[in-house]
Amino acid sequence: MPPDSINGYKSPPQLQRDVQEARRLLAEAGFPDGKGLQSIELLYNTEALHGKIAQAIGQMWKTHLGVDITYKALERGSFSNARRQDHAFDIARGGWYGDYPDPTTWLDLFRSTDGNNDGKYASPAFDALMLKSDAEADPAKRFDMLKQAEQMLLDDVPFIPLYQYASGAMYDTAKIEGVELNVRDMTALKWIRRKQNP
Repeated sequence: MPPDSINGYKSPPQLQRDVQEARRLLAEAGFPDGKGLQSIELLYNTEALHGKIAQAIGQMWKTHLGVDITYKALERGSFSNARRQDHAFDIARGGWYGDYPDPTTWLDLFRSTDGNNDGKYASPAFDALMLKSDAEADPAKRFDMLKQAEQMLLDDVPFIPLYQYASGAMYDTAKIEGVELNVRDMTALKWIRRKQNP
């Protein structure tokens, strides 16, 4: 979850970069320094920034882990089909922004039955906890359950969070009112106005 994006919700500690542990786990899996591991295909759409990010990821994995990456860039429609319909990828670029100000706007993506679960992540424990949180009336208890669910994702790592989109707005709050900051970064212009008595 983007830090501090939901009022009253505190995410578990974020994932930390640990190259030594990644090397250890790779060796434990039978691929010391990436030897014997087939090349991993990284799928992304043809937007220029996504290609640069894919190349940077591949270079880091090769440098630090000895893992070879092949790159597959597809135009937006073919990319969407490969990812959403065919699930034809080893690793695919993805992106999401919150539709509404609640942790489930991100967590629901990993329910085994969710139509946006492109990686087909399936955890009965995660699904059960999410269902339990759906029925919890106490907001604090519900947020605690959702934090536990988020921790499950951080432990299982069905995705690798890289960055979050950000934007900014500059205005004088003493003179302007009606700006509503939200996760979608959408404010209806009809509500923005100059204060009557600044």
